[in-house]
Amino acid sequence: MSEYQYYEFRNLSGSLTRKQQQCLRGISSRASISAAHFSNEYHFGDLQADASDLMADFFDLGLYMANWGSAELYIKMPRQLLDEQLLQAFQINGIFEYKHLGENWLLHFALSETEDYLLIEGKCESWMGKLQALRDELYRGDYRCLYIIWLCAFYYDCEEVDKLPQLNAALSGFSEAQQAFAEFLHLDSTWLTALNQLLPSQKESKKLDDNESKKQWLSGLTEQQIQSTLLQLLNDNAQICQEQLLRAYQSDQQCNKSHIIGEIDPIVLQKCHQQILQQAQQQQEEIRQQQQKKRQVLRAHYLKGVYQEKEKFWQAAQDDVEKAGSRAYDNAAQKLFDLSQAYQLNQAADEFQLHLTQFMQPYLRKRAFIKGLRTLGLSFTC
Repeated sequence: MSEYQYYEFRNLSGSLTRKQQQCLRGISSRASISAAHFSNEYHFGDLQADASDLMADFFDLGLYMANWGSAELYIKMPRQLLDEQLLQAFQINGIFEYKHLGENWLLHFALSETEDYLLIEGKCESWMGKLQALRDELYRGDYRCLYIIWLCAFYYDCEEVDKLPQLNAALSGFSEAQQAFAEFLHLDSTWLTALNQLLPSQKESKKLDDNESKKQWLSGLTEQQIQSTLLQLLNDNAQICQEQLLRAYQSDQQCNKSHIIGEIDPIVLQKCHQQILQQAQQQQEEIRQQQQKKRQVLRAHYLKGVYQEKEKFWQAAQDDVEKAGSRAYDNAAQKLFDLSQAYQLNQAADEFQLHLTQFMQPYLRKRAFIKGLRTLGLSFTC
């Protein structure tokens, strides 16, 4: 199998200058490059630059996938929005690491080599769109994606993992982007369900409290800050305006909030996960039994009709045998098998056996046909 690698980067906080785009073109002559985007795939060779350097100089999001099993996601975030103590609590060598990039953090998420990514060619382009919202969520102070990192480490049996840091926030399920992130890292969704059941649910009052906190913060803005914000909106810079407001709000919240409030024992999580798997197996078994009963009812109804029209079925089987050929023999054998079950359902198995023996007398030399009957469990006396 040939080598395949895919790179994609996006700038979400502005536009790349013409000079920056020319610099990127010098790195790759075949890449797709725009004012906010860079992507390329490689069957031979590799990107002539380090992904971390590209993130430092040009981009806010980066994605890398290779068909030998590697999958990596890069997210650049302002340092004032993410407390280093929070990042340290979830840092796991080889799965989640971070480093300084001037005024930013570079978050690096990685999946160890796995055979699950052997056939990814032509399937990578959609991942960036699915994962892009993770950065927006982190901007808003939603750190649930960090739970997914820890769950991956636990799932892949990382020796460094012993306790799960518990965030100072109730868990209200996982967003579409976070679920896609788990899929990207090949984490079974049942682990998300287990953690969601284990942690307290978010209450409506909590959402109201968050809104009140934001209102209180907004009321403290100076007239100059308000005018600057409105000017950004008038100049059609809504995204930049939102990022600046969120950055200022989250920075203020960082000073008044402890992000880690405790730990979760992995053994407790594993027991919860095992219960979910058992429940899922029970549900699947119940569905299987219901489907089997439905098939049995339909089969019994069909066999009732076969018995009522048994003479036609005998004749149809005879016509198929006379045609000869493997398909005709298979059709005839299936009709005879249906007849056998129809007779048995009507307590007339002996009658069927006698009729089958008579039916087969002209065809004792048709070995292929006889072999097909025996495969279906039908036998007769010569």
